Amino acid sequence: MEATERDADFDTLAVARDLEASGIGKEPAEAVAKAIRQGRAGLATKADLEALRAALRADVAALETHLTVRMIAVGGLIVAAVKLL
Repeated sequence: MEATERDADFDTLAVARDLEASGIGKEPAEAVAKAIRQGRAGLATKADLEALRAALRADVAALETHLTVRMIAVGGLIVAAVKLL
């Protein structure tokens, strides 16, 4: 999820108003709401984590294939070496 999409589900004005209603002044309430919004920008979403998980699974599968090919090659070399003895 892009930062702009993530921001769309966070209503800074509503948070600032709620803070004001609880007794916090307008300027501090706006500053707190802005800080919360900025802090959320660096957070990973569930979709981000799922994409990372899929990429990691693909990398592990490729590594397994690579290692299997290497093991077969080494096994073939061992068989060939034993036949030469």
